[in-house]
Amino acid sequence: MVNRMIFLTGYPRSGTTFLLNQLLKKYQFITGPETHYYRLYRNKVKNGAGKESLVNTRLFDFYNAEAAFNEAKESKRFLETFMRTSANNYRLPIIEKTPSHILWWEEILSDYPSCKFIFIVKDPRDVINSNLNVDWSHKNVPKHCLHWKIHYFAYKRMKKLFPAQIHLLKFEELVVAPEKELYKVANFLGLNEGITLANEISTVPDWEMKWKKQSTSNPDVSKIYKWKSSEKQSLNDDISYLLSDALFSLGYDYKVEGHPNIKMRFLRPVLENDLFLSSYLKYRKDRI
Repeated sequence: MVNRMIFLTGYPRSGTTFLLNQLLKKYQFITGPETHYYRLYRNKVKNGAGKESLVNTRLFDFYNAEAAFNEAKESKRFLETFMRTSANNYRLPIIEKTPSHILWWEEILSDYPSCKFIFIVKDPRDVINSNLNVDWSHKNVPKHCLHWKIHYFAYKRMKKLFPAQIHLLKFEELVVAPEKELYKVANFLGLNEGITLANEISTVPDWEMKWKKQSTSNPDVSKIYKWKSSEKQSLNDDISYLLSDALFSLGYDYKVEGHPNIKMRFLRPVLENDLFLSSYLKYRKDRI
């Protein structure tokens, strides 16, 4: 069965855009740039906000944004109507790609009870190093570890409660065996092969292309596990120490022999505490 709404998620810089562009080459669906709808706009739309309050937002990266907004604003399923109108297609399934939407999986299931999720995960040492190298991200390594962990925590919570509606994909396995992994993803989602109409909408707006050029390229095994050749091994050791339980559960290599920094020794059990992660996730969502 083809699902009408599909959400492609993960921690930022984990390969969501790369996966989307690989799927675009083979399968039929509607897509577009990241909407950040549940993170930034859902409550505004539900409270009756007009389009003037959403001008110059991520929604307006869509080429037909104004017409789409006007049609969707009265819809109970705003996001679906908005994306279908932008693509001028009311038949194909939709893949919405906003990495942090995994944090809003409960709200999404409330709106789309039969939807499916992909959660793509990449070695967090590569992910955090990548985030440290972009202009728009902060440079606080423990904070990145915390935010990476709550994304993974949200995935695990959804997987426990709705195992048939979410699929975990490791970026490294996608790069090494793309055909095999794409087939598993497409089979899980019920996608049909063929030329997609989604090519009419760019998945990466011009302003973001500087950071995502590689996401449109072919799989390249030299792009995985780059942290192993990094000169910043002390930084990678910090990440390995703070995220050792997640690295173990995901099957990534790591080596932990304690840590000389008392702050790190304090933070590690905090990041392994589900009650803290649940409370922090709620706090972060309430702040937005």
